[in-house]
Amino acid sequence: MLKASSMVYALFVVTILAIISGSIVLSSYYYNLQLIDYTQRIKQQSYVQSGVNLLLEENSFQLPYKATRKLFEDEQSEIQLSKRWWGLMELITVESVWKNNSVGKVYLIGIKDKFNDRISLYLKDNNRSLSLSGKTIIKGNAYLPKSGVKRAYVDGKGFAGSKLIDGDVLESKSELPKLNKKLYENVISNFLSTNIADSVITLEELNKVAFFKNGFSSKTIVVQLPDQTRLNQLKVTGNVILKSKGTLYIENTCAFKDVLIYAKKIVFKQEFEGKLQAFASDTILVEKDCKFGYPSVLCLVKDESNIRQYLAIDKGSSFVGTIAQLSSDVEVKSNALIRIEKESNVEGLIYSLGQLYLGGAVFGSVYTETFILSTPSSIYENHLLDAEINSLKLNKAFVGIDIPVENKVSTKEIVCEFEW
Repeated sequence: MLKASSMVYALFVVTILAIISGSIVLSSYYYNLQLIDYTQRIKQQSYVQSGVNLLLEENSFQLPYKATRKLFEDEQSEIQLSKRWWGLMELITVESVWKNNSVGKVYLIGIKDKFNDRISLYLKDNNRSLSLSGKTIIKGNAYLPKSGVKRAYVDGKGFAGSKLIDGDVLESKSELPKLNKKLYENVISNFLSTNIADSVITLEELNKVAFFKNGFSSKTIVVQLPDQTRLNQLKVTGNVILKSKGTLYIENTCAFKDVLIYAKKIVFKQEFEGKLQAFASDTILVEKDCKFGYPSVLCLVKDESNIRQYLAIDKGSSFVGTIAQLSSDVEVKSNALIRIEKESNVEGLIYSLGQLYLGGAVFGSVYTETFILSTPSSIYENHLLDAEINSLKLNKAFVGIDIPVENKVSTKEIVCEFEW
């Protein structure tokens, strides 16, 4: 007969073994759950990537586009697709939801030119040749008027280079390549109204938080600003639109990332830094030593008024992205002026429907109706003095807007990923 102590010991051993066995079974169970969850997330990420590829390749969707798609027969492969305008570019959203798991991606997409097809200069043929003076450099493919390009002597300076155009020279047409009309329609509609699906708040509400962030999986937040507003010490990121019917003064204490700004007149004060898209119906002024990160946009939008639009980037400022002018009718001559001062540089694209004064450098492409050069002694048309246009210096990864030119090969590409 077993002693009582032996029985207690046996029970203790059995209990320990049961606990260990139960722990192993339980660990195995939770491991399998984690494995299933991990495998499912990998599948969902794959489904999301398939959705992104679909939206990149398919050009027949009318924006805004929203749909639910099944990639395969099983329910797990169901994804939510969305495509809409965000400024001058398209915003695509793809989400895969299965039970409690959600995987999503948000991308800004645009157009990327084949490197060898990149255009340094497209100057409309207005029966005037292009004249170069000083240390002007033009590198890359150039579309010029029939009358071509020549040396000129301006302000005591002759042309100092060995080549007028360092690249292929082709013949331009009597009008600039036309942008997609949908760009203008989308931007002008944001001036005239607010989407009923958006949430509208005031500047007072925005000022209540030190850092305002709104993801692109949420509703767009529209901040309605007074006609004359000076923005100071605001930090705003993401799916946010700032709107005013008057003038916005944006101090360098503000930090804006990925937001859209609409106003009649916009002034970025000295040493401002940000990454944004700004649209004005009258004027955009960038003061000295400002920095705009990729992919930024500065855009003049022609409305029904007859005012002379003006966009200026002052000395010491740098800009990476797209500078453009939009109009409902590009065939109507524009009196707008875009002015890039000396010691400033633009990396990306300039599309001007009016006059362009280029005192600084453009590492990328310039499309313009005409150049204007103002000196103390005179004003010259289609003259460049100590300017640089160099498409070869543009980052190979740069993605911008579509400017259709015959025989130029372009593809739709991801500009950047936004936070979900």
